[in-house]
Amino acid sequence: MFNFITSNLEMLSFIVALSALLISIYSVIYTHRFNKRCIDIDECYIDFGEKYPLISFSINNLSPVPIRVRSLTFFNSSGTHVRHLDYTPVPTPMEHHEFADPLQQVTAIPPNESLEVSYFFENPDEVSTVTVLCKERIYHLHKQRTFELNPVRID
Repeated sequence: MFNFITSNLEMLSFIVALSALLISIYSVIYTHRFNKRCIDIDECYIDFGEKYPLISFSINNLSPVPIRVRSLTFFNSSGTHVRHLDYTPVPTPMEHHEFADPLQQVTAIPPNESLEVSYFFENPDEVSTVTVLCKERIYHLHKQRTFELNPVRID
């Protein structure tokens, strides 16, 4: 047995080095795959209770690492930018008012958590998609991802 090992030492060294290389490649792929950043949007609804309709939705961080969201951009079906309104309802003591909660600065979403945002629009039917821009790559090699908004109407 000892004679076999000493005569084939180069071959055994090659097998050990090759298996170490394969294990390290697998480790890199495994780490990359499970530390990928991923976001999704859900719970989208339109509230018509105020002077202007309020579109609200949640941005969900589905990854095991935090994501920093820079900005949100809204578009209509033809790809034209739609601006949200800077409107604040006048509070009255007898009525419950919905207030906008826009993204005003870079906001970190912890792993497996969500961020709720809401915006007033003059015509909410114009808004069909939202583009989320992040500081990290969230979709292949891109730092932004576009989602369709299919809001549920709340009257």
